[in-house]
Amino acid sequence: MIIITKNAKKYFNYLLNKKKIGTQIYLFINNPGTQFAECGISYYNNKQFSNDNIRIKYDNLFIYINKNHIIYFKNSKIDVIKNELELQLILKVPNAKKKIIKKNKILKNKIINVLNNIINPQLKQHNGYVFLIDITTNKDIILEFKGNCNGCSMSNITLKEIIEKKIKKLFPEINNVLDFRYYKKK
Repeated sequence: MIIITKNAKKYFNYLLNKKKIGTQIYLFINNPGTQFAECGISYYNNKQFSNDNIRIKYDNLFIYINKNHIIYFKNSKIDVIKNELELQLILKVPNAKKKIIKKNKILKNKIINVLNNIINPQLKQHNGYVFLIDITTNKDIILEFKGNCNGCSMSNITLKEIIEKKIKKLFPEINNVLDFRYYKKK
């Protein structure tokens, strides 16, 4: 995924030895997928570990990256060059400005379109609507009922007999359509 040359690893270790214990390297990208994308390398205290970041091990070195940006770092390379005065890290990220659309995002947009144009017009007759909360890794769809549909005794039947059947017919890869009220209790 990310190539770090032997010299870059040595230089990172040299730099980290001067820092507090627990300090690691963080690769970041601002405005990914746009012409304004900027990439960089900074220090990261692993005590501040966030669920948004992932850790990648390179020999005795850990690199942290935002998990939503990892796709932009595909085929990246970190190297060191030596000029007259100092060593300098070079980070090459060829995909930084590429517009990368994840398959799940395309599916999500298609499902939202079906909800807005097919399902919700029917629910609107009862002063209600439904919206997409999430698509899980198991390909389950989490929906939330709003308006008069929220808490309605018929919402379970509507979910299973109308919404789920329509969604599964249009998107066979979907396993289940679940109500957010019950899903969050799991």
